[in-house]
Amino acid sequence: MGSIDAPSASDGPEPGQGDVVEAAWQRMLHREGMDIRLVRAAHDEPLLRQLHPSSSHQDLHFSRCTDDWSWDVPFVMHLPGERYLVVGPSRSQIVGEADTAE
Repeated sequence: MGSIDAPSASDGPEPGQGDVVEAAWQRMLHREGMDIRLVRAAHDEPLLRQLHPSSSHQDLHFSRCTDDWSWDVPFVMHLPGERYLVVGPSRSQIVGEADTAE
């Protein structure tokens, strides 16, 4: 009969991808210097809320992965005058401009 190892304190459950993604959204929603209207509008969209968010220079990026970053999802660039540009997945692919975060 085989032996069974007793669980240790470090064997606790690891958070699922949904937990990791929601924690990232919560950090984004409370990050200083971020365009909160943009983050809230993206978080309110069910499809975007499933993606892992990140920011750089007030641009809002998304990934399908929580470990390695997936570069196959468009992102939103913050433009002067409270305008937005949806680009991607590569920076040379312009999806469109928007006057509002929504």
